[in-house]
Amino acid sequence: MKWLMRLGQANSPETFDTVLCEFQQSALWTNKVQRYMNNIWLTHKMRWSKAFRNGLVEIVAATNNGIESHHKVFKSKFLNRKTTHSLGTMLKILTHEFFPSRLKIFLLALQHLEDEIRKTEESRRAQQKILNNLIRKTKTAVLKYSALKKALEELERKNLEEQPELEKHARDTQFIRTKAKEYKSQVLKLESVLKNSGADSNIFHGNLVQRSEDLEKLKQEIIPMKKKLDSYHGLPPDAIQAHMRLDEIKDKVASLEEELTKKIDVMLV
Repeated sequence: MKWLMRLGQANSPETFDTVLCEFQQSALWTNKVQRYMNNIWLTHKMRWSKAFRNGLVEIVAATNNGIESHHKVFKSKFLNRKTTHSLGTMLKILTHEFFPSRLKIFLLALQHLEDEIRKTEESRRAQQKILNNLIRKTKTAVLKYSALKKALEELERKNLEEQPELEKHARDTQFIRTKAKEYKSQVLKLESVLKNSGADSNIFHGNLVQRSEDLEKLKQEIIPMKKKLDSYHGLPPDAIQAHMRLDEIKDKVASLEEELTKKIDVMLV
């Protein structure tokens, strides 16, 4: 039995020949066994050995449980466990009752199987749709990731290139801030010294700036007056009122110029 099982489970003709050669060289290979093997098994090896059945659809039925089950149903349900039926009656029951009922059960099972196959196919299509959607989103995410990675690398490269300039700018800014603090402290000290020495506060920087702004405002106020004065130059000489008005404007302009001159002199002191 062991040798027959090995011969039946051989995966290729070469393996089959090797196992058969070992069997023939064993002590079990007698003349009687040789005749039995040659007449019964080896002449039909194409039918029972796996080595010669590659590519064929095989239904493995190692037991007769299926037949025994149908036999039990036939005796208990259709024959009612009676042994007095004739052969004709048994055949009639088989053809008219047993086989149709088995066929009906088979068709129902086949229909159920088809329904399950259809549901499985629908589920597979839905899963395939979800999978395709995920693949599409994954590809989009990969493209975005690649773009972001490239942009990040470019920013890092620019940062490395601009880092020395930024450091220099930071050092210069810190230097300017430090100097500004020093100059502010020096200005406060000098102003304190000037106040203590009795110097006029008008020469301080803040006051000079304010006077400069006031001077600029006066200049802007004089401009339209001068333009108005120039318009009177074309008046006739014998117009008394024109002369009176002109004298008034001249006096006002002279007064403004005198005030301007005084402020200039104060700023230059």
